Amino acid sequence: MPTTITALNIKNAPAGNHKVETGLRYKSNGDGTGSWQCRYKIEGRDRALSLGTFPEVTLKEARERNADHRAELRRGNDPKTVILESLKGSAEKSITIKELAVLAFEDHRRSLKNGGAPGRWWSTIENHVVPMFGNMRASEITGRVIADKLRPKWNTMFPTMDKVMDRLNVILKWAAAADYEVDALAPARAKTILGKSLHKVVNVKAMDHDAVPAFYQSLDRTVSDLGLRFYIVTMPRASNAAEARWEQIEGDLWHIPAEEMKNGQPHDVPLTPEAIAILDEAAKHYDKREGYIFKNDAAWKSGHISMNNWTQRMRRAKIDATAHGMRTAFKMWATINNVASDTLVEEALHHSVRSKVELAYMRGHTAELRRPLMEKWAAFLLGMEAEIVYLDTAR
Repeated sequence: MPTTITALNIKNAPAGNHKVETGLRYKSNGDGTGSWQCRYKIEGRDRALSLGTFPEVTLKEARERNADHRAELRRGNDPKTVILESLKGSAEKSITIKELAVLAFEDHRRSLKNGGAPGRWWSTIENHVVPMFGNMRASEITGRVIADKLRPKWNTMFPTMDKVMDRLNVILKWAAAADYEVDALAPARAKTILGKSLHKVVNVKAMDHDAVPAFYQSLDRTVSDLGLRFYIVTMPRASNAAEARWEQIEGDLWHIPAEEMKNGQPHDVPLTPEAIAILDEAAKHYDKREGYIFKNDAAWKSGHISMNNWTQRMRRAKIDATAHGMRTAFKMWATINNVASDTLVEEALHHSVRSKVELAYMRGHTAELRRPLMEKWAAFLLGMEAEIVYLDTAR
């Protein structure tokens, strides 16, 4: 190579390696094309860093890149490490909300009911967050961006939009903790911008408690109706009954693990003779006493019956109420008849009325304290005459 290197010299360079200047090498293919390299030594070891190909990268550009890398060397940095960090930073800045959602979900799923399956937590992301924000770079998500996206539905679909806000809050807080460049406070800022929703809360429709026994006794022996019977006679949340599994049943107790409960606390349900009879009937539908008690082979995604089927069952019976509303009917029956203390009734519905310390000490006892209450309820459902006796649980 001549002392003064020009673009023409590079184009006409014979095949082989050529020194252009300190650290800059050009490997010619002998046909007017070739590749650039920055060569340097750091910590006693020789290094080579690609600068691109010629003619895509011109002589001028190769010299500029070489000069930048040698400047990093003078600062004591390895140019290759600097480039990798730069690329990593660029990737993190370009990561999308959808990609972050997947990462956050994987870390959070252990704390979600049933590990997030069959998709309750994720379904909001899949059906609403991703269509609205999924392809946006996380670094671009601000309070104003969220507010502008949610504003059209903030007052008409508030419960759903509030869930969207919650999911974004979890995703962005996770991302900030994982050192991604995001605004973790963006959802809170969006709420401030949007203000209070005008959406009016409509209470769940409940059947009058006096009508429940007739409906209960009208249910047949199909798997779905057996599941509905089991739900009504035990009174957990409808989803817990629909997803009940054989391994949770131990004698006359139904152990629902903490991860499946709304408040994150385990719940023991005392099983009355009527509840056990329902389980015995359900066992006739399947040979193996494992997995879901109330299976639904047609529900390929979940594998169990749906609580929505129960609401539809009630509507077919001309009852303007929901399956969830059965819990309200139970509460009204217990309150009007003064069957038990408010504490026991609330605990039967698995509402938090005791401190975590009290629950830790009393978990083995509260189920037995609730057993007489549930036996009175079962007798009421079956239309049996039973004296209503107040259960004193001041202890």
